[in-house]
Amino acid sequence: MEPDGENGLPNGVAGAEAMIICTSSVPKLSKRSLTRAFLKIPLNIVRKKKLINFRELQYKYAPGQYPEKVDYEGQIAQIKLAKKLGISHIILLG
Repeated sequence: MEPDGENGLPNGVAGAEAMIICTSSVPKLSKRSLTRAFLKIPLNIVRKKKLINFRELQYKYAPGQYPEKVDYEGQIAQIKLAKKLGISHIILLG
């Protein structure tokens, strides 16, 4: 959110009575692990196993979008803003 010119607060939060926080970091599937899983399919068919072992898939985060940064630091910043604005009711979705 970009701060407005008046008091340095993000646009649209002045006068708010409640805040709903529903931000979250989003992992992306590693293309390399997905490729490996697809290449193992013929072997898994021969071995009579599941076609894809979903536990072997790996995930990664975009730079600066790690859970510690988005979920922890971002939510702390939003809660501090709510306190600064005098908002007494915060709903945090996980």
